[in-house]
Amino acid sequence: MKSLEYRGYFAGFLSLGALILLVGFGSGCAGLRPAAPSWVADPLLLNRQYPRMRYLVGYGLASGVGPGDILARREAENEAMADIAAAIEVSIHSVTELAETEVVRNGTPFTQTVLHQSTRRAVMGILSGTEIAETYFDPHTLTWHAIALLERSRTDRVVQDKIKARLEDGRRTLAALPGRPLADFLALRKLESRTADLEWLLVAANLFAPQHAAEARARTTAFKLDLHGRLGQIGRRLRPSLVLTAADGRPVPPTLRQALTAFLTDQGLHVSPGDTEPQLRLHLDLQAADETGTVRLVRVWAAASFAFLENGDTLLSGQVGGSESTASRTLDYSSSRDLAIAKLQPLLLDAVRQAVLEPMPREPGT
Repeated sequence: MKSLEYRGYFAGFLSLGALILLVGFGSGCAGLRPAAPSWVADPLLLNRQYPRMRYLVGYGLASGVGPGDILARREAENEAMADIAAAIEVSIHSVTELAETEVVRNGTPFTQTVLHQSTRRAVMGILSGTEIAETYFDPHTLTWHAIALLERSRTDRVVQDKIKARLEDGRRTLAALPGRPLADFLALRKLESRTADLEWLLVAANLFAPQHAAEARARTTAFKLDLHGRLGQIGRRLRPSLVLTAADGRPVPPTLRQALTAFLTDQGLHVSPGDTEPQLRLHLDLQAADETGTVRLVRVWAAASFAFLENGDTLLSGQVGGSESTASRTLDYSSSRDLAIAKLQPLLLDAVRQAVLEPMPREPGT
């Protein structure tokens, strides 16, 4: 009996000793944990560590399951990057904000609209120099903290490099124009779209590189005057024709011709009668099928192909439609045809607009 009693005492001492060891080990591990940075408790202290005159600072948070949660850490880092992006975007938008004000001139009220500049692509380009400076996992709140930094001097270089690249790209395009009216006009319109970001890059230069902003604006203004001057000269003498045909041999609805004529006019082109080149050629393809049931219906799908032609060369081309989005069905072919073409019209105009205005890809790094 005493043997069993001693064994019980001995087991109790072992349990107590193990508990003491575990408590001590846990305390030791707690002592090994890195101390939380001061900015975790008070983010305002970041301004002391990373002065605003030198850095743009972003702060990101993300919930995680532990210090080994890489996905949560990356989420916090991305949030920190997005924090800087938002700060830049707000700064640029504050200069180019959309403003609608009603004013009175000569007794007549009217609305004056200041165009709002899109900055998303500019901001992403400026962020190329951003670095993650610090990360910390808080074991009490199971939260990852991340700090992103962007040096203002680096932002200055990025903005200046991008303005320089846009202007060099533009000058190369102007020097390489093929010398044919329609081909030159389309190349200039694409160049105009491709260099539209110069406006918000100049705003960014005023914010982050004011010492270089005046020179950059002078060079950009000279380039744009040259570009718009050439567009105006070519547009005044260019008279493309509009040739519309349909696979079923029937006339194309006049509303479609009117819409295409209005689009070309908006682009600075005046349509001439006839079918001589240069021209925009459009061909409608119409597919029909009977649907039998209680009532016989005629279903029609509309599609179109288009091309800008000059001196026998196809400068731009595309096709659109032919899906359920253009299908129509009525009791007769003519009504179904008209409705299908009406559904196709906005899709066609959008496709032509993109073909004319969509910038061609830039060289890597520009």
